[in-house]
Amino acid sequence: MPEVSLPSRSLGIGWRKEGRPMKYIVVESFRPECKARVYERFRDKGRMLPDGLRYLNSWLEKDGDRCFQLMETDSPELFEQWIASWSDLVSFEVIELEKPPS
Repeated sequence: MPEVSLPSRSLGIGWRKEGRPMKYIVVESFRPECKARVYERFRDKGRMLPDGLRYLNSWLEKDGDRCFQLMETDSPELFEQWIASWSDLVSFEVIELEKPPS
């Protein structure tokens, strides 16, 4: 089973009711000695996101062993499909963001 922490679907329900997709921070930790293979697969196949899971932005940790991505979706179950494409090289933590107070 891939190493992953998926968001709780009970969080942020009010934000979703407003018709806006939920935003998530995804922390990708490259498995030991897999960084070059991650970049090679990315060059060859892109992010491999399923329809409905949208990439917004990303940042690399200074040493390049972790990547932080901002993503959004109406269907958090899509993370499971995406993660399956990368879990041999990367472990994931998916964090659902809460709407900031108005």
